[in-house]
Amino acid sequence: MKARFQKWRDRRKIQKKVRKLERGRLPCSNCRKHANLNELTSFQSAACPKCGTYNFVPQRVDRFWLLELLGRGGMGRVYKSAPYDQPRKLSAVKLLPEQKRNNAELLQSLFREAELAENCGDHPSLVKCVAKGYDGDEPFYAMEYIDGEPLGKRVERCGPLPVKEICNMALDLISAEQRIYSHGFLYRDLSPDNVVFNRKNRAILFDYGLCLPLEEAHNPTEDTMNGSPYYIPPERWLAHAEDAYSEIYSLGLIMYFAVAGRNFIHSRDLPHAAQRHVSYLRIPVKSKLRGFPNDVVEVLTNMIEQDTSKRYQTFEEAAKAIKELRKRHK
Repeated sequence: MKARFQKWRDRRKIQKKVRKLERGRLPCSNCRKHANLNELTSFQSAACPKCGTYNFVPQRVDRFWLLELLGRGGMGRVYKSAPYDQPRKLSAVKLLPEQKRNNAELLQSLFREAELAENCGDHPSLVKCVAKGYDGDEPFYAMEYIDGEPLGKRVERCGPLPVKEICNMALDLISAEQRIYSHGFLYRDLSPDNVVFNRKNRAILFDYGLCLPLEEAHNPTEDTMNGSPYYIPPERWLAHAEDAYSEIYSLGLIMYFAVAGRNFIHSRDLPHAAQRHVSYLRIPVKSKLRGFPNDVVEVLTNMIEQDTSKRYQTFEEAAKAIKELRKRHK
């Protein structure tokens, strides 16, 4: 009840803030003194003239007020946002880097991600598309905002997670992956950073930026290495074909991270991480998870085999093994 009340209060504050922004006024987060929004530079921090507190300067894109930076990378920036006409209905808006707005490859990737979210997002473990398009010359993609806890932060807060909870998470993610796969794409970006637990403790998968049509995944031609180096399957490092078994490998590494509280691959540089994924001298799971139940070790070993033919080959096969594991760890 307390958490729900706090959520209501937070949404109420955002609603009030958006109304003031619509009138060209930026309220200070500390003393509530208003600054003239037109005199400030968007996406910068500005000091309050009264108390000196630095406040992020929002900007409106289409109908969305971009209120807070959630994350940034080479593919763009994502902002916590609220539409002026429904300020309590939060979204996350993705923009391309300013100097790359006209980059054809990034534009294609942004709008393909939005289209995938439109087509696949009506699923309990996938983020939905809210809107996409241009505001002037600014391309944008607005998606559902998930008010929850990323997997990485949960493990940092709680330490290794119970096996049953990990199995539930894995089954949620497999279901999401199957939905994407049924639309002819491979997700290709499984990592703790892209998995968040909502308030109902369901695992949600977001960021479709690296999704690739199955035909392209089966016949790789790209020269660049995309994805988190700790979770990329060996076949991508070797420029070999990827399929469901590749996603199962990455999922196995996520499950390992959740059960052990640390990454399976330890490395500070990209070439060394690649070597660890493809090396035949890699330490086996059973040696890294001494003292853990044998059935847990067996399932993870099958998921993160370096030889693709020795892994579970389909999402259905992996899901069946994980369901059986969950039954034994109630």
